[in-house]
Amino acid sequence: MPARIRKRYDGTESDILINGQFYTYKEIAEAAGVTYKTITNRIGKKPFITDSDLVPVNEAKRRDYSARKKKTSAFEDRCETMMNEWLRKPL
Repeated sequence: MPARIRKRYDGTESDILINGQFYTYKEIAEAAGVTYKTITNRIGKKPFITDSDLVPVNEAKRRDYSARKKKTSAFEDRCETMMNEWLRKPL
C-alpha cells in the first residue's frame, strides 16, 4: 500500500489544524467538514493548504456567471437587430 500523502497547513483560521504541521487528506477533510474527494480536488498538487481550501461547501463563494452574462449579438445596433428579425421571417 502506498504511503499516505501529507500536506502542510499554512493558515490561522482553523481551530483544529496547527500552522506548519502536516496532515493527511482524511484529517483535512474532517477538519473542514467536507468530503475526501472535495479536498483532493481543491488541493490538487499544491504543496501546502491554506484557509481558503478549508471553506465548507455551503459557504464557498460561488461565481454567478449567469448574472454577469450579457445578451450578446452579432449585430451592433438596434437597426441591424430589427433587420435580422425581418430577414428571418418566412415569405
